[in-house]
Amino acid sequence: MACAGCSKAAGATGASKAGRVIYVLIFALTAFLAFVGGTWAPQLLSWVPVLDLCSKVNCMGELVVFRMLFGLALFHIIMSLVMIGVRDSTDMRFSFQNEWWIVKVLVLVALIVIGFVIPTPFFTAWGWISMIGAALFIIIQLVLLVDFAHRWSEKWARNMEETEDNFWFYSLLTVTLVLFGAALAGMIVIYVKFCHGCDKNVLFVTLNLVAALVYTGLSIHPGVQEANGHRSGLLQAAVVAAFTTYNIFSAVMSEPSSWGTCNPWASHDAEAGASQSSAGSVTSKVLGAAFCVIAVCYSAFNAASNSGTILGAEPDADDKSDAGTPLVPKLESENEDSTETVSYSFSLFHLAFALGAMYVAMLLTSWQVIDVDKNDKTGFADTGTVSTWVKVVSSWLTILLYVWTVVAPIMLPNRDWN
Repeated sequence: MACAGCSKAAGATGASKAGRVIYVLIFALTAFLAFVGGTWAPQLLSWVPVLDLCSKVNCMGELVVFRMLFGLALFHIIMSLVMIGVRDSTDMRFSFQNEWWIVKVLVLVALIVIGFVIPTPFFTAWGWISMIGAALFIIIQLVLLVDFAHRWSEKWARNMEETEDNFWFYSLLTVTLVLFGAALAGMIVIYVKFCHGCDKNVLFVTLNLVAALVYTGLSIHPGVQEANGHRSGLLQAAVVAAFTTYNIFSAVMSEPSSWGTCNPWASHDAEAGASQSSAGSVTSKVLGAAFCVIAVCYSAFNAASNSGTILGAEPDADDKSDAGTPLVPKLESENEDSTETVSYSFSLFHLAFALGAMYVAMLLTSWQVIDVDKNDKTGFADTGTVSTWVKVVSSWLTILLYVWTVVAPIMLPNRDWN
């Protein structure tokens, strides 16, 4: 009822945007409940006899995360299939996308309940499917991150030129220095805390530092500046440096105790059967999960809304004011509320959320895969190494994507990158 009320309050001109916001809120709420269930499921649900959560491996909180987010992913997969081919508001599925909230919420709840009655062995296979889906979502995130960095810099630079106001110059300078400072501070912490007797971490952070120096230099090189129409700059490099440093820092904190002294914050409690960081307190988990859900919702929302950015569609001839970045061009602007034509793909929108649900499932379970044949108390295969390498490789891919956006106009001069 609340969803329907918000949709109606938005009016005809804002119904589509309000609908997408509501999908984001439902996604965030479900992910939050999965986090709560994954952390305190045995205490919260052990009194429910029919669920039998505290027998054998079903008592694991991580399994509750898989069950709940399986229902969320399945809901969006179904919606993605249902919405294939919707092109204008004359299609009855157009109204189903932005209305019928009671029906859709009931369907989502039913799918989550079904997830709790599916036998546990099923989630061994689903864990690997989720890992693949999460990897695809990471690729989408990286494309959007680089695209966001370029758009941010271009918009503020354009504002500075049009208004001739020093406010925009000092804003660009301040944000750039803060981001570079955060990246440098993060790398110093990694060198000091995580590199004693660990060649892997030295390699990770050193490559990140050298790469930052290289692509920062490229961004301000006169030849690159001329080829990019003077759109490349330090802000984009600062955004990439801060993100990749964050990823490397998160990666070294995810390293298992089997890596020796690489992660001094890891616990070597053999009874636990897996490495746990001192950062795993309830407070840090809540903050980390909140940041994760916000980032996933933002990425999923924009992955569908900017489907042209992901797919490399050609820009509309009449939309040159905010054209695509050097990475890819931009699709036509959203205008489905003033016309009857849909300007973004409903199907891709839900597919992005389905992949986002798989991504959250992997994050909340530290990229673990259920192994019902294990005899230890965790019931999970130790995949701390997987979690670490996923984050490291994500950083490397981000760097390669950004470098490509900088050098592509030089390598392919006959293509229009505006």
